[in-house]
Amino acid sequence: MELKGQAPRDVGINGTRVQTIRKQRGLSQKQLAALVGTSNSQISMIEHGRSRTSLRSTMALAEALGTSMDHLAGRVDDARPTREIAAELKMNIARVRDLEEGRAQPLDPGWRDHVGIEEIEAAAGAGGGGGDGPVRGRLKFPSPWLRKHGLRPHLCRIIRVAGESMEPTVPDGCSILVDTAATELRHGGIHLIRTAEELVVRRAVHDPEAGWLLVSDNPDKAAWPTRAWPDGAQIAGEVRWMGRSFG
Repeated sequence: MELKGQAPRDVGINGTRVQTIRKQRGLSQKQLAALVGTSNSQISMIEHGRSRTSLRSTMALAEALGTSMDHLAGRVDDARPTREIAAELKMNIARVRDLEEGRAQPLDPGWRDHVGIEEIEAAAGAGGGGGDGPVRGRLKFPSPWLRKHGLRPHLCRIIRVAGESMEPTVPDGCSILVDTAATELRHGGIHLIRTAEELVVRRAVHDPEAGWLLVSDNPDKAAWPTRAWPDGAQIAGEVRWMGRSFG
């Protein structure tokens, strides 16, 4: 009999979800097992619904897959980690408070079908250093375009790029729209990645043997070689739009 208030020893999780997210992350059962600290056969049994997991193992699975235990257990459909959902909620509450207290202004009536996106000053390094800088303005994007591309304005940032690693695709000095909600690597996608030393813009490519690689579009591979995924690197978002001025 389980005592009142005592945490359950096992957790029933949705094996199909484990398998789906594992494949989206480009992980084999062997790689996932290594991250969790278990065997290939155990991962296979979990994915086929033939095994329950301990609370500790479920936490390790959620961490390795970049999702929440509630999602793996089938309680919520949102696959994002709990901390990301909580951060979005906190941001939304703060924005509502700013509107109520007059610190934020609604868009001009002439831009009712447009949405403003904050521009961060010279923060991204496509081969250079940098970090989040002060907000210096707002650009307006049509709401229909944002909806078509699945973008939520409050989770998007405009960042100015410095460096030539992604030339000619992303020229030095251009501005990029980054979807900060896109925290999963997409094969062939251009991502904003925060390493221990810098904030970089690179194309992510998954190699079956080498794993995830950071690839520069610049044809000068001697200056901009392909790199293995850096230890401790974090995905800050995915680039969804690019613009630049002439002259």
